[in-house]
Amino acid sequence: MSEDDAGHEVTLWGCGQCQYEAVEYNEREARPCQYCHLGEESKLTDSAQVYWWCYKCHQTTTIERVE
Repeated sequence: MSEDDAGHEVTLWGCGQCQYEAVEYNEREARPCQYCHLGEESKLTDSAQVYWWCYKCHQTTTIERVE
């Protein structure tokens, strides 16, 4: 975990097997899961999109595409 220029906590999420990486710029933006209502969704950004991801049910919701 580190901090961005605005002082927000930045968390790097990644997979050691496939080398996928996503960044969570602000953990305070997390919200209750819209699908399972049991977990919490994190707002993640990768090279293609910004999206919500639930750690409990693994559902994703695209917020916007990155061009």
